[in-house]
Amino acid sequence: MTAAPDAAARPSPCPAERFDLRKDIQFETTVTSARFNDESGRWLVAADRGDLVSARFLITAPGIRSTSGRRRPVRPHEER
Repeated sequence: MTAAPDAAARPSPCPAERFDLRKDIQFETTVTSARFNDESGRWLVAADRGDLVSARFLITAPGIRSTSGRRRPVRPHEER
């Protein structure tokens, strides 16, 4: 009888799968503007494909190939 593999040795699902985020991820998309609205406590995000999204959280994932000259969005209560 073989023992079950140690739980620590088993790969855990990636966060996108574990939290069912894949439906909310847009790859190959450039954010053209991201502004935080203090009144609503939400981000208003515009993308190069014409999308306009209101979100409680904004997670940018530019990746290793990103152009170094791109700006990141200003965080709530942060100086420009």
